Amino acid sequence: MALRVPKFPQGEHMHVFDALADPVRRTVLERLAEGEANSGELVEAVQTRYKISQAAVSQHLKVLRDTGLAVARPEGTRRIYRLDCSAFLELDAWLARIRPQFQAEPTMREGKAPPTPKRRLDLGPMPDKAELQSMLVEAEGQVSWAEQRWDTVADIAADRSAENAPLAARLLCRLAKSLRDGRPVRDLALVATHLADERAAVSRSVLEEFWKVGLVSADLRTAVVDHLHRRFRHGQTGKTSLQTRLDIIDALAKLHRATGDPAVSQVISTIVSTGQQRTADEE
Repeated sequence: MALRVPKFPQGEHMHVFDALADPVRRTVLERLAEGEANSGELVEAVQTRYKISQAAVSQHLKVLRDTGLAVARPEGTRRIYRLDCSAFLELDAWLARIRPQFQAEPTMREGKAPPTPKRRLDLGPMPDKAELQSMLVEAEGQVSWAEQRWDTVADIAADRSAENAPLAARLLCRLAKSLRDGRPVRDLALVATHLADERAAVSRSVLEEFWKVGLVSADLRTAVVDHLHRRFRHGQTGKTSLQTRLDIIDALAKLHRATGDPAVSQVISTIVSTGQQRTADEE
């Protein structure tokens, strides 16, 4: 399978790897890894290690927001920051594709041939479209074969050039409720890439399944909401983007009605406010 570099939001022409290269921004992310923090607390964390002004720290925070590594919500007169796990999930998914190579590095240094690459699990031939459709119907409920077939389906979803990739992404969404390990969280970024498919019918079909993953667990709900929030913030302008934003709001509303999670409601309020401003700007 060809190696695909993740298409992270560029913000002010800033790539996520460039954002991570700066030690000040890494300090901020390390602090956020311990939990939420307001901007004052982040300034304090940075200034204990670097001689830098509050205004300069604010610019670093903007870069982290623009590149999708951190998100902020208003709380009174302050902004409360937290990590945007969707960006890190996409980064981890990309690293997972090259990890087998550097794990084989000790063997290569010893002058031995590296092992023959293979899929994450040897599960036999890839299912064709008809089989995937049959699996999709069956996976509407709990299935016993989710653990066995997950990795093969994830490999199909990861290859965006494959005809059956969107179908596989939808299947992963349905299989998530039948797994009790960390693979749904790990591979959610693969599914999320299909939300940006230029074919509106494809992206909407994946979105309709995607929000339901948030019903499985609190961790997956946080990841789903972060992905949708990020997709909303970094979508392109135009009529297609407007429909996409409406679809995302609708998906989040369904998730909120099903869970009653106040965090989902907060994100809806935030993006509705943002969406109204963007619509006004486009007009």
